[in-house]
Amino acid sequence: MKGARAMITYKNILIAVDGSHEAEWAFNKAVGVAKRNDAKLTIVNVIDSRTYSSYEVYDAQFTEKSKHFSEELLKVIKK
Repeated sequence: MKGARAMITYKNILIAVDGSHEAEWAFNKAVGVAKRNDAKLTIVNVIDSRTYSSYEVYDAQFTEKSKHFSEELLKVIKK
């Protein structure tokens, strides 16, 4: 087929979210691509704890706060 374009399809899409406006925009794009391709959409929220390594005393609640943030973010995304 001369001049025909190959159709690219996606089966799996991985999207990282962090609560930023940019991540929300990317998430919405990923949802659209997943729907058009009937693809599996995997959402991740990664927290780089190295960012907090400068604390003299490790905040014992850091892990719990991070988990709570991720859970709240997921609730918003599910809407």
